[in-house]
Amino acid sequence: MLRIAALKNYGVRLSMAEAQQYSAGWFSKYFGIAQYHRFGAQRCLLDGFATSPSGRHWNLSKAFSRNRADQEEAIRCWYNYPTQGMGADLTALGLQALFEMDADAPILTVHDQVVGDIPYEADSPEAREFALEFKRRWEAKINLFYPHPVPITVDITMGPNLGELRKVA
Repeated sequence: MLRIAALKNYGVRLSMAEAQQYSAGWFSKYFGIAQYHRFGAQRCLLDGFATSPSGRHWNLSKAFSRNRADQEEAIRCWYNYPTQGMGADLTALGLQALFEMDADAPILTVHDQVVGDIPYEADSPEAREFALEFKRRWEAKINLFYPHPVPITVDITMGPNLGELRKVA
């Protein structure tokens, strides 16, 4: 996997021995991630699903396959799902905050971003007030849903189009 990623993303060719050496060095430095991976592989193969921080489950039926490649794919999904699931949860909270503001604003979501259209000129005091209220509501929902000593914050940008965005808050 590392050999393919190194070649595809960076044009670097690694032998199998080099890839294994880099991987072993990385996991020895970040041993907590190695522990998480060992735990995750066991949980995935036992349970056959992954769970997001909000408690949503993703069925990973390939975990029960007799094919080792299928099992490895399910394990990789198990590693990634909590992060991806949390991103989806946070985006949903942002959409909920907009809905509660009676805004017909959401146009689309891109990864962890909510793109919207509001009925105010981009530089107007009303638009800034709307954006700050949206930020306050979204952060309140996030930090209520995911209480953590390091709060998650929301950055707001605004502009007449996607090419002319400026940070508001």
